[in-house]
Amino acid sequence: MTWATRIGLAGLAGTIVLTGAVWPAAAQTLKVSVRSGNQPNLSNDLLTATESRVAAIYADAGVEMTFVHDGPADLFVSLVSPNNEEKMHQVADALGFTPYSEKARGRIAYVFQGRVDQIAQGYGAPRSVVLAAAMAHEIGHMLLPLNAHSKSGVMRATLTQPDLRDALFGKLLFTPEQASLIRSRLMNAEQQVALR
Repeated sequence: MTWATRIGLAGLAGTIVLTGAVWPAAAQTLKVSVRSGNQPNLSNDLLTATESRVAAIYADAGVEMTFVHDGPADLFVSLVSPNNEEKMHQVADALGFTPYSEKARGRIAYVFQGRVDQIAQGYGAPRSVVLAAAMAHEIGHMLLPLNAHSKSGVMRATLTQPDLRDALFGKLLFTPEQASLIRSRLMNAEQQVALR
């Protein structure tokens, strides 16, 4: 099993604004539920703000994302406390990772809260913005095929200062091709479930 997804983040401040993309009616009904494991015991306000930002990124791609805190969900994002980050033996600057095999992604991703906090504090960025970028990226790995990194947008392996400026204005998003692929894969998954 290969374990690697790197997101290096530079300075950031401000808020993300929903850009209001319009997708065909069929695509607008695509839904994904995500459960987040809050090992670091983040405040409800921080989680709510972060989840809202992540949902806005996915809404721009034509996907309605909901977060659940109890019960089953389609995907799981584990927010890892600083005490447990070192036990996971990941690249030092990685904010998260999504385990995968040679053939497929799983349904769980990890985000390192201590590293998110270091970036946020180091650059005076809102924690929710940095955490949302990391979560959206890792969720993207669960919804896209292997080798999902791109040259621009939220799926860049390393986010640059201009990328983070885009995040301030709600423009750190999936590329149109990635958004289309996510919708296509979700529609295929819904069809497979309906046929069972």
